[in-house]
Amino acid sequence: MTPGRRTMNRFSSASLRFFAGIDLADSQCGFRVYDSGFLAQHRLRGRRYEAEMEILMQAAGAGRRVVSEPIQAPVADGRATSHYRNWRDTWRIIGVVLGHRARHSIL
Repeated sequence: MTPGRRTMNRFSSASLRFFAGIDLADSQCGFRVYDSGFLAQHRLRGRRYEAEMEILMQAAGAGRRVVSEPIQAPVADGRATSHYRNWRDTWRIIGVVLGHRARHSIL
């Protein structure tokens, strides 16, 4: 990972831990397995990297178990295949976290 992306990923993971109680080393890894029934019940507002944070927040709010399993990736992150925009995507992720927190604090 590039240093900027690594910093934003750590910030994203720390936000997930603080606001949702989910401790994942990499909240934006992109490799996830979801229960299809759970996905059918939850509508995502986000479309990019914030969608991943959104579904994790929804899983935490629903009391679902979220675990991390290490995998071996043949290609290093931070190359041309990554389209993460450090500031723009980070602000979108922050919006998802704060919006989810606000909606569930009011209810």
